[in-house]
Amino acid sequence: MSDRARLLVAALVSPTHQVSLDTLRRALDSDEIERIPPHLTLIAPFNLAVSEIDRLAVTFADVIAATPPIDLHLSAAATFPPPSRVIYLECAEGSEAIATLRDRCHAALAVPVEERPFVAHLTLRSHAEERLVLLATELLRRHSLHTTVDRVGLFIREESEPSSPWRPLDIVALGSAMHLGAGGLATDLLVACQLSTDDRALLTLVAEEAAASGGYRLDRVMQTSPEECIVVRAYRDGELCGVLYLTREGRFGEIHALAVPPSARDQGVGRAMMNYLERYARQVGIEELLFTGDASLAVYLRSLGFLSRAGESSGAVARLSRLL
Repeated sequence: MSDRARLLVAALVSPTHQVSLDTLRRALDSDEIERIPPHLTLIAPFNLAVSEIDRLAVTFADVIAATPPIDLHLSAAATFPPPSRVIYLECAEGSEAIATLRDRCHAALAVPVEERPFVAHLTLRSHAEERLVLLATELLRRHSLHTTVDRVGLFIREESEPSSPWRPLDIVALGSAMHLGAGGLATDLLVACQLSTDDRALLTLVAEEAAASGGYRLDRVMQTSPEECIVVRAYRDGELCGVLYLTREGRFGEIHALAVPPSARDQGVGRAMMNYLERYARQVGIEELLFTGDASLAVYLRSLGFLSRAGESSGAVARLSRLL
């Protein structure tokens, strides 16, 4: 692997509207559909030493979690002045908030700002022929979509592979920051939609510790796509002290792991993450939390009001649920 990587910071629209936007991208024969979700670029691709990525990712998460979601109106298709071959959707509303978020990202990540004026937009197709640009801007002149930018992703690819897909390094929910308590036990919480390197390290540590009782089913943790998962992170003094991981399917959220390192146990970290998860889950339309796994975590969840799912428990595997 190269000692340098290429990174991109992109604002992601609500999953509710990704299908319709991908339909437009597909109709225009975009070659980026499989490489990155529909997005508004906040920081254009830049190169960074691999050794600096972890530091950057932590700073990125703090900035995004502290910024509220942005209501957006994507209107008519447009293009930049010739010789541009880009087809994009204009931001009729929300462009100032996007620009402010971009400025915060640039300042926090210490990435130089481009000299050309910033235009908030969602690209549908790059490298289009002039005829297609003219046709698309005419056919989509009345386009209108009201949506929300609710997540921001930090994407990465190896510098030596410019045609490869952008891999999400981290995806953080806008406005998800919460501060609890005071003094030495103050806890900061945020919601991510992608397991980070630190998340995986903590999950692995706790799973290995609990291996004798079945562990935390890391096979599913590692394989789940970022669009399906919710990760609640807890920090104390800037250090990761808890990870709560679940996947979502419709109105159900299934908990797969709750990991707290030995140094932070019996201090309310797990309960703080669970309380925050329940509040956040209600906000995004989850009506019931489920759990299927080893007995050690099941005992803890029962203390928080989870009940056995009738007729489903068997052997050492517990099956619990809680209505929200």
